[in-house]
Amino acid sequence: VNEFKIANAATGAGPTLSSQGGDDNVDINITPKGTGDVVLSADTVTVGDAAAAATLRSSGAGTLTVTTGGATDLILSTNNGTTSSNITITDAAGGDVTVNPSTTGSLVVQGNSTQAGKIKLYNDTDATTYFASFQPGTLTEDTAYTLPTADAGTSGDALTSNASGVLSWTTMSG
Repeated sequence: VNEFKIANAATGAGPTLSSQGGDDNVDINITPKGTGDVVLSADTVTVGDAAAAATLRSSGAGTLTVTTGGATDLILSTNNGTTSSNITITDAAGGDVTVNPSTTGSLVVQGNSTQAGKIKLYNDTDATTYFASFQPGTLTEDTAYTLPTADAGTSGDALTSNASGVLSWTTMSG
């Protein structure tokens, strides 16, 4: 094993670069001191073998791009370094963005002390102007709604709820 180590003189801790098995690959092992951060000073970091590597690339101004096998998979942007608090997640391949919590997890849209969480659905031609939104009023307890599993049976049906938050389609009369 060929090894190069930059070590703290007192503790011997520090990053190690090593070449094993006679190949040209170099393993870099970095252990942060205590609970510190590991900072890589590079615009691009590749993880994995060359054929199926995941590449993290910072294009500066708050944008991180994840690429696998040469195709861009994900773009995470914090509005190009502006003071805006928006974060944009884009599937660069044009597919869905899926949030898949573990067995008991949830997708949470959280508000703050003056504004409840809100889900906005923008129209298909102008994603900055017109939207429909869903937002709870003032809540005094948890409320879970269960959506119906089928379309309305009759044109003009209304979505109604029972006392348990189960929604169903109902034909209105009178």
